[in-house]
Amino acid sequence: MKRIFAFFSCVFSLVGGYTQTAEELYTQAEVKYKEKEYNEAVKLYTKAIDKQKDSCKYFADRGRTYGELKLWAAALDDYDKAVSLRKNYWYPYQGRAILLQKMGRHEFSLKDYDMMLKLAPSDDIKKEVYINNAMNHAILKDLDAAYNDCMKALEIDSLCAAAYANLGNVMLAQENPEKALGYFLKSYRLDSTHISILSDLGFIYGKLEKYTEAILYLNKSIKMNPGEAVPYNNRGYAKLKTGDLEGALEDVNKSLKLFPENSYAYRNRALVYIEQKKLSKACKDMEEALKYGFSKYYGNEVEKLLQQYCK
Repeated sequence: MKRIFAFFSCVFSLVGGYTQTAEELYTQAEVKYKEKEYNEAVKLYTKAIDKQKDSCKYFADRGRTYGELKLWAAALDDYDKAVSLRKNYWYPYQGRAILLQKMGRHEFSLKDYDMMLKLAPSDDIKKEVYINNAMNHAILKDLDAAYNDCMKALEIDSLCAAAYANLGNVMLAQENPEKALGYFLKSYRLDSTHISILSDLGFIYGKLEKYTEAILYLNKSIKMNPGEAVPYNNRGYAKLKTGDLEGALEDVNKSLKLFPENSYAYRNRALVYIEQKKLSKACKDMEEALKYGFSKYYGNEVEKLLQQYCK
């Protein structure tokens, strides 16, 4: 009995004295990140960093997780630290560039993508840079640069669905919806599972006043990704134009529940209320649309509606 007792005592001593390595903690954090348990992931990344304070990878991935939690300042601090630890490594520049895009700081995002191009170890990574740079340039209204970015991505991969989708957005910004539709359809044929292409097609068919086709693609988009706000908003507008006011209101309300800062959704709901003769509600929504930057992105339509209906 004494020997058996001594054996178990030894095992318990070993287990009690074991501490996890930084890499083991990091691996556990990655699992939590993939499971979208971001707060738990942050705790584990932090424990890994406490054990190894010079790891670029640990700081970069904790920064990515802070970004998912919309803790922008903390995310940016971590990416800055990651870059300082390995200035000649593309990975932290990528994460910071994506974060800066989400924060609306597109000029700074472009600078990080430029560094990525210099450091990128493969054409696939360069292709990603060109695709994302096209979005930055388009938002900054440098449409020629956005177009050139798309073409550079296609030089690397002539079957790149995302590049064709971005070309569609460039054409849309240039008020050429027919050409935009051609690019969106090509993107769809190359990759029908792309997260935004069904929504893009729904939007462009709505722009072309083909509302039945718009609703068809937006139904598919919502079925594929029911947690995305934009397709509900665009389907709501298409339903409005086909006379389905209740369906339109239901969709736009759903969109605003998912994305309460969407100025375009407030504009669409105002249009529904105008049709329903609920002008006080329409005027309130138009004010909300302006509050969230409608004029900055879409022009002065809402100001004109305010003057017409809300004197």
